[in-house]
Amino acid sequence: MIEIKLTKFPTHLPITNPKKAKPKYVKLNGQLLYNSNVNRFARNTLMDNIHKYVMNKIPKRLKIYNFPIKVKFIIKTVINHGSIQRRNEVIIWKYPDDNYVPNYDLDNMLQLWVKGSLDCLVKAKIIPDDSVQYINNIEYEFEAIEEFDNREIIIQIYEKN
Repeated sequence: MIEIKLTKFPTHLPITNPKKAKPKYVKLNGQLLYNSNVNRFARNTLMDNIHKYVMNKIPKRLKIYNFPIKVKFIIKTVINHGSIQRRNEVIIWKYPDDNYVPNYDLDNMLQLWVKGSLDCLVKAKIIPDDSVQYINNIEYEFEAIEEFDNREIIIQIYEKN
């Protein structure tokens, strides 16, 4: 098993090109793919930013030889991740009440990270492609943590035996 850790992953990333405009940030959520308020140029900028973050976390000289593989994404974050906000340059988060019930979808939390991470595995030449010929199983898991600063996404890659 190979493990890649995305420690203190960003909750918000810019969707504007900083060379052309003041950065406008959005919260990372799979709904952005369906939201008509985010145009294709903004989505491309967002995915470019995800790719830059993930590429810096991938170990050098990593190679997989046995396919197809299974990839598991474990997101460790606070139970009220859905209520995290960004105001100006500051991330706003407070501890949840004792009776807090989460109301966000796991796939929405991870969808952009899954797509971006698999793209990076291809770009880094760790896998030839992210098609079902090479990846035939993708799993998601959520693990609640107490402290927002301890958040991470763990990518586990299991080679075929």
